[in-house]
Parts: sequence; structure tokens; C-alpha cells
Amino acid sequence: MPCLRRRSAPWTLIIGLGCATLTACGPDRGRLDARPADGVQASLAIPGRTNGTPSITARGDLVAVAWSAALPDQGPDIFAALSRDGGRTFDAPIKVNDAAASARATGEQPPRIALSVTGAAVVWVARREGRTEVRFARSNADMTAFGASAIVHEQDLPGARGWASVAAEDNGRLHVAWLDGRSADPRPAAEHVHGATPVAPTSSTASAPVSPSAAPPRQDVMLAAIDRDGRTQEILVAANVCFCCKTSVAMTASATAAVAWRGIYPGSFRDIAVAQVPAGAESADEVRVSEDGWQINACPDDGPSLTVDEGGALHVLWPTMIPGAKPQKAIFYAAAQDGRTFAPRARVDTGTGSPAHPSLTLSGDGGLVAAWDEIGESRTRVRMRRLPYGATSWTPVTTLTDHGTYPTLTRTPSGALAAWVDKPGPTATIKISEIK
Repeated sequence: MPCLRRRSAPWTLIIGLGCATLTACGPDRGRLDARPADGVQASLAIPGRTNGTPSITARGDLVAVAWSAALPDQGPDIFAALSRDGGRTFDAPIKVNDAAASARATGEQPPRIALSVTGAAVVWVARREGRTEVRFARSNADMTAFGASAIVHEQDLPGARGWASVAAEDNGRLHVAWLDGRSADPRPAAEHVHGATPVAPTSSTASAPVSPSAAPPRQDVMLAAIDRDGRTQEILVAANVCFCCKTSVAMTASATAAVAWRGIYPGSFRDIAVAQVPAGAESADEVRVSEDGWQINACPDDGPSLTVDEGGALHVLWPTMIPGAKPQKAIFYAAAQDGRTFAPRARVDTGTGSPAHPSLTLSGDGGLVAAWDEIGESRTRVRMRRLPYGATSWTPVTTLTDHGTYPTLTRTPSGALAAWVDKPGPTATIKISEIK
């Protein structure tokens, strides 16, 4: 038996070119503190597994990362690791999911993690008895183990669900958003089309009708507020939204949950929407962030990222298609100082690649950090830009790594942290790097 529950699984912590497999017991054994010249602070991996789909969050100097790690020819397990020194070193990973259901994870629906004074909470997608569920588990107060998992929503619901996100109030109350197919008309799964080649708007497609047979099953945005004692309030945020694009949820200072998703508007235009849901609300008012004119009878598999600043302004980063001789995907940013009226969108990427999978966070100085992946000359790289506090223009684009994908960001007191999948494939690791 391992000496500590946090040592319940073998793992690897990699710093630069160094590698140490932790087997010793004790809370501080096996940590590596050196920072390599390339700026990468640490890498997390479960040996012998394919590691991927990270999410990262921070609360002061506490930093938590959740990710999936799969054995060959098996589904993944969900793991979480905690840093108590701002992401410089990490405790050994803890397995989060239990035997109640098999976990599922993809780039657009990774396990999501949140922190509060009561500990950590992880949300993920699972499959049980032929049904898809959104599950969550909470850690103990010192974040050395996770308890039994529970279902976010009602049990035994029909339809598909997933693409969840989570935010936590300081008191540990969770706010979980997800896409839910409980109200979908029954139809063969093969009729759902997603991940198709995107089509940019043109004059010939601007009014093209949507074929009912080609439309995906209905998915709705649901939001659940879950108290520490398990009491849950669930509401419908928006009906009939885009299938397979991630949601994003963030908390305002007034304990209002802000939710972002990709909507479907008349003519099958796939634009980003947001809504704010105050505590106890039974409905939400949808706001369209930008009319991008992207018409597609399929899901882009690429959703928005949302953050809220101390003044209550909403900041959204998202991908969309832009027209031209060669239609191109692009990353855009917009903000609503009043939470409802968004300024015109501003392009963040430089048009030098095929950008996707954006992530947005506040930085320590109150500015913004944006990251995304894009296909470079021979592989996918992770790129980023900063919008310093009080500035009106973004800094030049820089490259975090030339061989990474699916970046995820979080704010820290001194700046921000980024995590991503490094060298995707069977030997991939989750790397964490500081951004100042």
C-alpha cells in the first residue's frame, strides 16, 4: 500500500530534460525545483499511458491541473495534481474518477477543475449502462484525495451530454454548465454531423436552408448550482445550441454565473452567445456576442473561452471562419463592460496558420492573456498574446511551444500559467509554463 493517498498511482514529473519517478513517501519528497532555460516549469504524466486533455486553475499560490490518461486499448482515467507554490512543483497526481462509470475525454471536453477554500472539484464526462453522464468529485480539505463521484444532473436521462465547464464560489458552491440532449428527438446517432470541413459565408450560402435530416440532434445549455451538501438547482440556459463545442463558465464578484457557448441562429449561423445567471434565477437572457456570418450545417468542434474581471466586464475569445479567396479560421476577442453590450470583435491571431482551441484568462496585473493552437509548417504549435491592463492593443504574438496543442490558461498573482499537451501521441505529457 502506498504511504499517502496522493501516492496512489505511479507518475512522472519532468523538468526540462530531467525525469524523476516518485516512489518515496512524505509530503515533500521527490520534488524538483530547477527551472529550465526554456521557461517550462513542470510536466505531468502517468507513465505507460497516453496523457492529454488538460485543464488548469489557480487560487493564489494553489494551482491545480486535471487531465486524462489512458492505457492502451482502454478508456481514460481522470487525474489531478496540485501545486502549493504557484505551479513551480506539484504533488503526485491523484486518480479522480471511481468505478461508478467509465470516463470519456476529448480535446473539446476535457475534465475541468475548480478550486475553493473547501478544496478542489473536478467535472468530467462518463458512460454508465449505455448512458452519457456529467459527473463530479470533490477533494478533501487538504486536497490529498477525492471522494466518491456523483452525477451533476438527474439520473437516467436520454440523449447525449457533455462539453462541461465548472467554476466555484469561495464557499465551495459549484456552477457546472454543459450541453444536454435530454430534449432531443430520437434519431440514429449517425445523423449527427460534426467536425466537418468548415464553410465560410458567401452570397450563395447566406440564405441556404437547413435540411432537417442534416441537422444534429437538439442540444441545450444547462447550468447546475451544487452546494456543499449536494443540494442542486438546475436551469435551462439556452435551447437548441451548437453540438460539440465546449462551454465556458466564470463567476462574477456578485456570485453570478456567466456562461458562454456556440449558438445556432436562423439560417444555421453558428455564433457565440453568453448569459448571466444570478443566484436563484430560473431563466437566463441570451446575448449574441458577434454576428460572424459563419453558416454551417455541422458543428465546428471548437468553442469559446470566457473570463470575468473584477468590474463585472465579460471577456470572450472564440474561433470562427472568415470569408475570402481561401476561407480561413481565425480567433477573435470581444468584451462587454456592462455584461450585455459587446464591442466590435478584434482579431487576435495573425493569419499565419490555422488557429483553433482558444483559451483566455485574466493576468495578475488585471490584463488578459490569450492562447490557442495552430498548424505550423509541420506540426501544431501553441501561440499566445497579452493585452496589458489599460492597453488598447495586444502585444505581438509569441510561441509557447512548437509542438503542442489544446492550451489552457489560469490567472496567478504574478501573471498567468499555461498548460498544454506536449508532443501529442502515446508519449505526450502535460506541460505547465509561467507567463509574465
